Amino acid sequence: MVLALNFKEYRKGSMLGFLDVEFNGMTIRGVRLMTGKSGGRWLAFPQRETGKGKERQWHDIVEMTRAMAEHVRRLVIADLEAQGHLSVENKPAPRRTQPARQSKRPTRRSPEGEDMTEYYDPPDRHSDIPY
Repeated sequence: MVLALNFKEYRKGSMLGFLDVEFNGMTIRGVRLMTGKSGGRWLAFPQRETGKGKERQWHDIVEMTRAMAEHVRRLVIADLEAQGHLSVENKPAPRRTQPARQSKRPTRRSPEGEDMTEYYDPPDRHSDIPY
């Protein structure tokens, strides 16, 4: 179960606000809700800074697999919408997927739809059959 807690709206640049996320019995504080140029929403988990000057680096405090982070993101955004913090009408349009590429090689199908291409010679190859 994932809960979005203590949402504080803070609109600045691509940031929409801060919240705490309760997930599997642990609470992650200081999660940022962000938006992209296309309107998609994502979560930025807290980080800490190490080093100074040119050696300065940022490290995640909480690490998750990409699949787990996506799962948490979907549930948090759904919970924020249910709480009324985010409007459902302003959801970004689903990503368009590219249509499947058609094979340049022509296919030959049986009346049942089975691919029979392997049983035919390509048009540029001559057969040894003399008819």
